[in-house]
Amino acid sequence: MKELKIKEQEAFQKQLKQFKMMLLGSKMALGSSILLIGLSIVLMFYSEGNLMIICSLLAGAIALVVFSVKFLSLKGVAQKTYTPMSMPSNISKLKTYLNNRKKYEKYFMIGWIVSLVPYASFYLGSSAEAIIGALIAIVFISLFGWVAFKKVDKDLEGIESGLQTI
Repeated sequence: MKELKIKEQEAFQKQLKQFKMMLLGSKMALGSSILLIGLSIVLMFYSEGNLMIICSLLAGAIALVVFSVKFLSLKGVAQKTYTPMSMPSNISKLKTYLNNRKKYEKYFMIGWIVSLVPYASFYLGSSAEAIIGALIAIVFISLFGWVAFKKVDKDLEGIESGLQTI
């Protein structure tokens, strides 16, 4: 009986560790978004007063700010303590958070990348190279995001099934 309790506790700790890693990944997404906002602001200062470039970069930065505030906040998902009884509710909240994020993340990232095209085209001297670079970045980010969200969905299912056995 005591051995069973210990195994259940170990299983719960393993599930909790995975869950916290997913929360950390979400916090890293927020950090990345802040980094991209900062990059846009820095590029605005190096745009040599070109109003079109500044407006484009500002629009991209504002889009990321909106995305960060609206879709990257972990308020209501992250807690200080977790119990086996509260984990299903927390997993449900994380799923809702991820579904909302998954639905809009690609579009905000594409918008930000497109906002870089005027800057890249000005400094590369070629609009075609800037557009091709943006398209490559969009394909890469879309593919990477799709793979990452599929993995997270699979991991969440694993945590849920592991909790059901406890």
